[in-house]
Amino acid sequence: MPVEHDSSGAIDLHLTLAELAFGGERTISVPAPGPCVNCEGSGLDEGDTCAYCRGSGAMTLERDVTVVLPAGLHDGEAVTLDCEDVDGGVIAVVHEREHPTLTRDGVDLRTVLEVEPEVLEDGDVLDVEALDGEMAVRVEPGTADGAVILIRGLGMPVPGDADRRGDLIIELRALVPPAPEEVRAARSRGSGKLIAGAIALLFGLLIVVTALVDRMTFEPCVNTETTLCMIAFDGEVKDGTVFGPEQQRDLADDALARNLVLGIPLLAFGLWLAAKGFRQMGEHRAEPGQARAD
Repeated sequence: MPVEHDSSGAIDLHLTLAELAFGGERTISVPAPGPCVNCEGSGLDEGDTCAYCRGSGAMTLERDVTVVLPAGLHDGEAVTLDCEDVDGGVIAVVHEREHPTLTRDGVDLRTVLEVEPEVLEDGDVLDVEALDGEMAVRVEPGTADGAVILIRGLGMPVPGDADRRGDLIIELRALVPPAPEEVRAARSRGSGKLIAGAIALLFGLLIVVTALVDRMTFEPCVNTETTLCMIAFDGEVKDGTVFGPEQQRDLADDALARNLVLGIPLLAFGLWLAAKGFRQMGEHRAEPGQARAD
């Protein structure tokens, strides 16, 4: 059955520009009275007064309802929204959500496109995000920095006339290259990381390759009547223990593992640092609003 809406206060409703302009359906949570979840509206719990609702049989709960948004809403506007599940509708105060690229100027919408200077000089076709979705906009050759492209009828609805809309205003701004000293400093930082990373990469690779080659070419010592296989460090025998082929292979495997534990992280670190330096040299650390300098 319909839920009676508590109209003593309004809810805050945060909407996108598209929802403000075009309306539609939206599921929201509203505080509304309904049957007590414990006594199911009877007011009694096993013959006694229900402790949850104090015998009233009703509770105010957050309920998900679907409301119908009319087209052409405005920031700060208080409206009563139609809803099948709430008697009298839902009272809401509308709040506009910030759009990532579009800003309102009355019924008009504005956006700024930062482009390479060559785009303004030679012309191009650019993708622009509008309220109705992405659209292609042509920039004519020889367009001046700061020029404005006006597209009629792609703004917000005109109050009192939902069939009319404002305009979309696109401002073109040329990206500014960073100063030469900033470019040189960025290249220096990037080249330093690239060299250090390459050195670490080579050392790690040398350790890994040497360890693998040593293990692949390893030939165990075979005990004979005239030969005893023992471990020696710096030409001195560690002890008199005789080592068979299997024990020697186990020791070779342990040596391989120790070298890989050292070499692989060093190789990976060198690769990461060299790649970071290479990217930094290419980007030249252009600041926001600046183009990459060549």
